[in-house]
Amino acid sequence: MFGRSQQARPHRGHALILNYTATSYHWGCYATSVALHNALTDAGYAVMTAPVEATHAITTTPGSAEDLQSDSFQIAFETGNGLLCQMIRDCDVVVINGEGTLHRDHAGPRNLLALAYIAATRYGRQVHMVNHSCFPNGDDGVATDEVEALYRLALGACASRVAREPLTVDRYRRWGLSVEQGFDSLPAWLDTYMPRLRHKAPTDTRILIAGGVSWYEAVSEHFAKALLQLDRAASISFLGGAYRREPPEDKRTMDALKPLMPQLTYTAPASANDWLREIAGATLLVTGRFHHAVAAAALGTPFVAIASNTPKTNGVCQLLGLPAPLDPYSDSLSVQVAGAISDAMRGSGFRSSAATQAKVRAPSKVNFVWSR
Repeated sequence: MFGRSQQARPHRGHALILNYTATSYHWGCYATSVALHNALTDAGYAVMTAPVEATHAITTTPGSAEDLQSDSFQIAFETGNGLLCQMIRDCDVVVINGEGTLHRDHAGPRNLLALAYIAATRYGRQVHMVNHSCFPNGDDGVATDEVEALYRLALGACASRVAREPLTVDRYRRWGLSVEQGFDSLPAWLDTYMPRLRHKAPTDTRILIAGGVSWYEAVSEHFAKALLQLDRAASISFLGGAYRREPPEDKRTMDALKPLMPQLTYTAPASANDWLREIAGATLLVTGRFHHAVAAAALGTPFVAIASNTPKTNGVCQLLGLPAPLDPYSDSLSVQVAGAISDAMRGSGFRSSAATQAKVRAPSKVNFVWSR
């Protein structure tokens, strides 16, 4: 009757979450975004959200740092994105759920950078860029001068920046911008709704597969070849599921794998908690998805990671002292996957320790900068 907390708290105004992913992708993104929403509500804010689709739908995209700073661009941006700009003006604080959007130089990241810069400089709002990775070149290298300048300008306008892995922290430091090392906010969901959930190995061998944006047909072929070399009977299931819209690449990956692995089943949990229970109850997770790797690390489920479309998962594995993700474009991927699965099944270093599982809880809450 009294909501999530019966403790009195002050009302602090309105907060707007930009790039909200709860309704737009798999359950990991749902839990991550809702954890931010919950933290803002707990801090006394009324919360509005603009989904990640709104970021990508913007057509008034800055071409450069100079363009973004110009009055003519900002007027055009306001004209073309009236509702979004009104939402920014109507709020007291802007929280940008960066996640993996800030990579390369296409329209999506440029649009998000424009929102951050205009909210901070034109409207004078306090802007927090949280829960994010940042790879302007797509990898850990340096992008062109024009792209670097645009990223640095917009991100420099934010009141705070919280990175979810150390590679992004290193980038900010090279730019001379302050940054805090946090973690993905998914463990904050676990702490709120399932604080005691941890990995519990099943009596039979149960392997979960979670695809990713880097999984194309050849990856599926390599992957199936590796799994078919298992020296023990195992049930193998593809882990999908979402609140509203499943990632379209999941169906493509499942369709590519099924002819190669006729025994493969599809699991679509009905809630974020069910999704986490599936991961906690698996013998092994093999994943090309960032949030699935984060969930496995937080739960203690052994997992083999395959690199995503940026080095974000590499950064998390580096932070937690776990084996680096495998390269999906390697010609020897099937051999590497088979070897990693064999090592993981023997318990050779592919599982986070109890100390590491506890360690990721506090950094996930570093994202909640408005509560300090």
